[in-house]
Order: sequence, then C-alpha cells, then structure tokens
Amino acid sequence: MFLKNSVRNSILAKMFAIGILALLLLIPTGMIKNLINERAERKNSAISEVNNKWGNRQVLAGPVLTIPYTVTDEIITKTKDGETKVQEVTSIFYVSFLPEKLNFNGDVSTDLLQRGIYEITVYNSKLKVDGEFIFPDFSASNMPDENAVINWKEAHISFSLSDVKALQEASKFDWNGKQYDFKPGHATKEIESAFSGQNLNFPTQINEMGKIHRPSLLSGSGLNVPVPVNANEKGKNYKFSFDIDINGSDSISFLPLGRETNVSLTSDWPSPSFDGSFLPDERNISDAGFEAKWKVLELNRNYPQVWDGNLTQNIYDYSFGARMVVMVDEYQKNTRAVKYAIMFIALTFIAFFFVEALNRIQIHPIQYILVGLSLVLFFSLLISITEHLNFNLAYLISSVSTVLMITLYTKTIFKNTRLTLVQSGILTAIYVFIYTIIQLEDYSLLFGSVGLFFVLAAIMYISRKIDWYSVGAKTIGDGGE
Repeated sequence: MFLKNSVRNSILAKMFAIGILALLLLIPTGMIKNLINERAERKNSAISEVNNKWGNRQVLAGPVLTIPYTVTDEIITKTKDGETKVQEVTSIFYVSFLPEKLNFNGDVSTDLLQRGIYEITVYNSKLKVDGEFIFPDFSASNMPDENAVINWKEAHISFSLSDVKALQEASKFDWNGKQYDFKPGHATKEIESAFSGQNLNFPTQINEMGKIHRPSLLSGSGLNVPVPVNANEKGKNYKFSFDIDINGSDSISFLPLGRETNVSLTSDWPSPSFDGSFLPDERNISDAGFEAKWKVLELNRNYPQVWDGNLTQNIYDYSFGARMVVMVDEYQKNTRAVKYAIMFIALTFIAFFFVEALNRIQIHPIQYILVGLSLVLFFSLLISITEHLNFNLAYLISSVSTVLMITLYTKTIFKNTRLTLVQSGILTAIYVFIYTIIQLEDYSLLFGSVGLFFVLAAIMYISRKIDWYSVGAKTIGDGGE
C-alpha cells in the first residue's frame, strides 16, 4: 500500500507523466496543422481559379520596334546524276530596336472578389505609355553588308502582356501624330507571308552566317502594330503613345527596355511589396494607398539597345514593380498559432502542476488530458471561426471560450475560488502573450524570447524555497495516516 501511494504521489513520476501527456497532445495538434494546410491549399485553388478568369500577374514589356531583313544565298547541290544544281534560298532575320525614352504612368485600383468563403484581391490598372524611338541603326547589329535587304515596309511595333486575355481596352497607337490600330499577337506570320512567293528559309539554329532566327524579342502573348519607317528618314525621331486598360492580380511589373525608363504608379493598396531588380526611387505609403516612381537607365541593365539573333540575354530577369501583398493572411496566422501549441500546453500544465504541488491537491492524469484536449480544441475553433470572421475576433472568441471552459472545470477540481481565479488569470495571460507574438512580425522572436525568459524567472522565483523532497514526503505521510 505504501509503495502504491509512493508511486502515485511521487513528484518525479507526476512530472514524467505530465511531460508524456504534453507530447502525446502534439499528435492531434499536428492533425490540426495539416487541416490548416489543406484549407490554405483550397483557398489558393480558389484564388488561382478567380485569377485565371479575371487576370493573372502582369508583366508589361515594350514597345519594341522590329524590322526584318533578308539574305539570299546560292545553295549548290549535286543530283544523283552528278549534275550541279544552284538554288537561291532567302533567309529572314529580325533586328529589334529598343526605345530611347519609355514612360509608364498609371493607377492601380484594387478590388475584392468573393469565391465561396474566400476573398481574393485583384486589380485594374489604367496606364498611359509614351516615349520615343530614334531612327534604326543597323550598324549596331550583325547584319552583313553584302546581299542583305532591309524590309522597311514590314517594320512593326510589339508590346507584350503576360496575360493578354485580361486586356480590357487599348487605344490606337499614336506614331508621330498618326493613329494605328493594334493587332493581336506577334507579326511574324504576317511578315513572312509577304515573302510567300520566294523560296524561304527560317533558320532555327546558327547558320553559316552566325545568325539565329528570332522573330520577336518579346516572349508570351501581346499586341503588334505596323508602323511607317523609311530608309530616307535617317536622323528622324519617332514619338509614340497609347493607353491601355488591364486586369490583373498579385503583382504588376515592367521591363526597363528604354535607354531611360520611367514608371510612376499610384494605388489604393496600403501594403505593397516592391520587388524585382529595382526598388523605387521615390515612394509614399499610407493607409490610403501608395505612390511609387522608378527611373532605370540603360547602364543599369546588362543588354543593349539593339537586338538580333546572336543575343541571348534574358530581359525578363530585369523586371520590377509592385505586389499587392496581404502581409499575414488568416492561414499564416493560424499556422503561427499552432507552432506555439507546445507552449500553450506546457505553460498550462506547469501552472496546474504548481497548484497541485503547493496546495496538496491531487489532479488525475485524466484531468490533465481533458484540459490538454480543450487547449488543442482551441486551434480547431480558431481556424474554423477565422474563415468567417477576421483573425483577431476569432482569436478572442476561441480563447475566451477555452479559458471559460477550463475555468469552470478547474473550479470542480480545486474547490477553491481563489485558486480557480489565479489559474484563470494565468491562462488569460498565456493567451494574451501568444496573441502578441502572433501579431508581431519583425519583433516576434525577440518578444517571445524575452517573454519566456521572464516566465522562467517567475517559475524559478516562486519555486525557490520549495523542498521538493519534503513536498512528496508530506503528501505520502498524509496518505498513509
């Protein structure tokens, strides 16, 4: 009988049992973490579905002036009969010229779309694009001087959008005061159809002249417009402008294709993230939105103003712009909360253990389990309520419900109002402490570490005069009488 009471009342055995229970409770906590990830994936799927219909992230590139030239070669072959056959083959090559000045000015207005229980942030952007080209200088390309014919009549402007189906409206393209209509896609097929009567060669690899067939500098979908450029206009500049209205989501980015590229954006989004290769030179962020301006020079990038088939740099590596970021969404906050589950459980169990040890109150392991399960249920309540209310309100409802439930249960265990109120206060402090850590972003680690330091200091202070051997001995003696 004495041995049975010794084992039951041993402080070390009790601590060991509580530790095992705390670790076992991490199993349902891990299941809740998987549930949060599953719900987050479902939200991402809803966002992707809406974005595909409204408009995905947009990367704007251009305009670029492209002019083809042809080279006719004599190909000498021998037939089976040994006869020599001479055949003329015309190859088409393209040279792309970037603008001297390129300006983007516009507004990005955001909106919230509903998809089931999820809200998805999208935007509409109205942009004015203008700038200037100088007369094309083919001497900066690798075009051979002999037997090369520049096809000035096939000069065209290309403008690229990463998601062209989200284009709402595009004005006429103004080229030195004259208006021209945009056409969909790239102009390659139309240009090559102009040579349909010739024996054409479209080289896809480096040929003997060292040129690569590259019909367009820009990748993806976009627009094109034929423009007049004449050989006798040497020294002339070409001013251009047009307006564009596009939908998109997540971010809007630009390529610095001008010798000088200027971008000016205003938006009602209060928490932008400026990403890409260049940060804005000027920015102003407030609760009402943001304003940002970029200026990028030719010297800031690693590609030239004239492109032909020999150039292989990826111009899209130099994109820059703004993301409409949700700083910490509901699922991120819930994930961060679950990461502190062991702290919830450990601090609560420590508080119960001290009450038990210092006040000779016997708390059964089953009662520890029930309290621990109520702590785990808190996270399930939090994620389910968060999907319908904001995180702060969901946290308040879940924590108050959990603290109230544990307090009422504690009252039946302790049978002491003062101890019950102390335990309730400790639980409330734990939930406030964890909530503060979750809300902080840059200082969460610092606040959490300092907070735990003081918690440990408080525990050491409270227990400094406790004779743990005598605590166990007194309890054993009481039980033996």
